[in-house]
Amino acid sequence: MKLPAQASTLVFPVIQTCEKGESQWTEIPDPERPGEKLTRPAPTVRLTPADQAPSMPDMPGMKH
Repeated sequence: MKLPAQASTLVFPVIQTCEKGESQWTEIPDPERPGEKLTRPAPTVRLTPADQAPSMPDMPGMKH
């Protein structure tokens, strides 16, 4: 996957299916209403440019 070079938020609407039914995690926040509470928000990932990312401590087994 090629990710955008600039900072952004990726939204992944998901429909979860199990024995008891289905849950739709598909609500996308409205930028016009930043404090709005969503019942079933879609998962999101916030991207930041590498030069602006917070530093992380070294973790065993991780190669940089």
